Amino acid sequence: MTEQGHHPHDEAPTFDREIHLKGIVYSALGLVVIVIVSAALMWWLLRGFQKYDERHDERPTPIEAANPQQPPPAPRLQVAPGFAGALEKSDREDMQAEREKEDKALSQPGWIDQRQGIVRVPIETAMQLVVQRGLGPLGAAPAAPAEGRQP
Repeated sequence: MTEQGHHPHDEAPTFDREIHLKGIVYSALGLVVIVIVSAALMWWLLRGFQKYDERHDERPTPIEAANPQQPPPAPRLQVAPGFAGALEKSDREDMQAEREKEDKALSQPGWIDQRQGIVRVPIETAMQLVVQRGLGPLGAAPAAPAEGRQP
């Protein structure tokens, strides 16, 4: 013991382990205020841009308003929805129809040029023929199998 009857451990600093609720609440309120002010400023800015555009955009003449723009001349690569007389078909439907047409052409045999004897064969069949016969006059001759090895 020391002269005054205190232990050396009594003088050690103490730590406050409590949560500072006041600081957390002030931080949350500050964050909410910042978000609300930012949203209000963005709304005010976008509203200002809209009014600016309305004042500075050219108004169509009565003749232009009565006669909307016609679609461009053929060939149109993709039908634009909304034009008068255009088929209302989405890009996804067009792509799906084109894909089905291509898949059908790739999976069924057919003539490309009957006079010259050029045919279209399914991919799987063509790969099997190349493995069996080789590439023909355009490619190198198939290698002879090594003795004792089976392909």
